[in-house]
Amino acid sequence: MREKLNWYKQTHPATTLFAHFDKTVYTNNENVWFTAYLLNCTKVDQHHTLAISLVNDIDHAVVMQEKFVMTDGIGFGNLFLPDSIAAGNYTFMLCTNKLINKQPEAVFTQPITVKNTNTTDFKATLTIADSSNYDNAKPQKVILSVIGNNYLPLANAVVNYQFIGNKNSIAFSGKAKTDKAGTYTFVLPPDKNLVNVQVQYNKASKYVHLLLPQKQKQIQVKFYPEGGSLVNNLVSHVGWEVKTSAGLPLTTTGILFRNNEPVDTLTTDSYGLGKFVLVPQTGSKYSVKLLNHPDTAYHLPVARTTGLVLMVNKSMANDTVSIRLQSSYDINVFLNVHNYQEHFFTEVIPLKALQLRRVNIVLATLPKGLAEVTLSDSLGHPYAERLFFAHYNQRNLLNLKTEKQ
Repeated sequence: MREKLNWYKQTHPATTLFAHFDKTVYTNNENVWFTAYLLNCTKVDQHHTLAISLVNDIDHAVVMQEKFVMTDGIGFGNLFLPDSIAAGNYTFMLCTNKLINKQPEAVFTQPITVKNTNTTDFKATLTIADSSNYDNAKPQKVILSVIGNNYLPLANAVVNYQFIGNKNSIAFSGKAKTDKAGTYTFVLPPDKNLVNVQVQYNKASKYVHLLLPQKQKQIQVKFYPEGGSLVNNLVSHVGWEVKTSAGLPLTTTGILFRNNEPVDTLTTDSYGLGKFVLVPQTGSKYSVKLLNHPDTAYHLPVARTTGLVLMVNKSMANDTVSIRLQSSYDINVFLNVHNYQEHFFTEVIPLKALQLRRVNIVLATLPKGLAEVTLSDSLGHPYAERLFFAHYNQRNLLNLKTEKQ
């Protein structure tokens, strides 16, 4: 176990990059100031270059890139936002030159908003030609309208456009001009979800976007058996999570079914999370139907015929963490405590078939933070695992004193 964790530590270092920006809302022709720090890094000299990219949240296009020198794990500087950057939401992505498995070892992201203070002599809008019969699977017409501040149509305005596909890649781009009515009609191929348009008239330019409706996706429901697996005839705690098709947490109520027979009522909180207790029966299948969407059944993972279950009484532990173990057969298991960077101890725990075994683990040798209990065989093959937070009661205190009373 120690050798495997040492190998994992070398291939998955815990180096963290953090950057502090002067603010998160900017305008054109403004400087962005930042300072970046490397944390938990033992070889700061290997991180000598800091790369920063500004990425558009709509089409994920990189609109700016810069590189800065890092010295002793610290890098700082500023970037200038030119007029050419359209108003909207963006993300700064930072990483250092050090790579692990061809990926940056240290990465940091910072969402920002850019607002355009420049005024233009015209307005531009995008609309779906026939929104009542919209079908993303068929070609669709999108109309661009350009009018002056006097509300008169502007002909011969230059139009640069892009069609973005479902994988956020540019599917098609082109250039055109508005007609006498100040309009231009795009015909979008099927399965395109975004139109980006730059309109130029005289020396002014304006960017407009239209995010097209997509077919409604099903609600996302996931189940998380504590320890990793359900085992027939053994008590298990099951966490479940419900999100909307947009990935937002959903507070809801569901019915747990065993072989299409209701057995329990489940709920989620404002974070879309909930938990329940389940003893899987041999030959039974379990599913959940939401009260607001009763036509769809969400199936739980199939329970194993034999195996082990691991449950933690309180995952936010202070000096001791209490766990409960149960097996469907007699076995000696290896209980390992580690944090993927350091192995703290191993203990052999004998288990009797179907008997509940309680174990208290003293956390004196563990640092404050996340750690994991892993049950394995003598060769290190895992049966079950569970995260917990050690020394949660050790709060960081900061005392400040002024130089003068």
